[in-house]
Amino acid sequence: MSALRYAPGNLLVQPAGTYDLQLPMNSASSDFSGALESLRTRLLHPTEYERSVTYFLEEFAGNPGFIQRSEAQNVPALSALLQRIAEKMLATSLKLERPALFSLKGHNFIHGNAVIERRALLFFYFPAINTGIAALIPGTQGGMEVARFQVPGGLPRPELN
Repeated sequence: MSALRYAPGNLLVQPAGTYDLQLPMNSASSDFSGALESLRTRLLHPTEYERSVTYFLEEFAGNPGFIQRSEAQNVPALSALLQRIAEKMLATSLKLERPALFSLKGHNFIHGNAVIERRALLFFYFPAINTGIAALIPGTQGGMEVARFQVPGGLPRPELN
């Protein structure tokens, strides 16, 4: 019997009970500039900017090349803004836990996550256009809540701008 491949909607079992899932690989790491431009375009859409979160999760999250090229950053102004955004989404004062902020080497892009009230807060931000997205998962009504944001005055660290 030949090796079986993954097809959308199908889980095929190989002989001896092993699984050979040939899942389609996200391609962001093969062209970060192009993938970031696609993400930026989705982010700036006047009404459907929420789709940028799905694109980010599909193309970047879990991508080994993206993770390897991301460097930890300490950006207190962005962390404080993310906390205020999450508090507005949840309509209460809470502390952002375990914020993890990263910049993508060689690109003007910051991304990361945190925990707030046992929920995941994912975000990404383009300093050059001073615009980002924060997504709270699950949202207050289930699913996901998304907020597009800008950092008042931009980021104070010139190496991130």
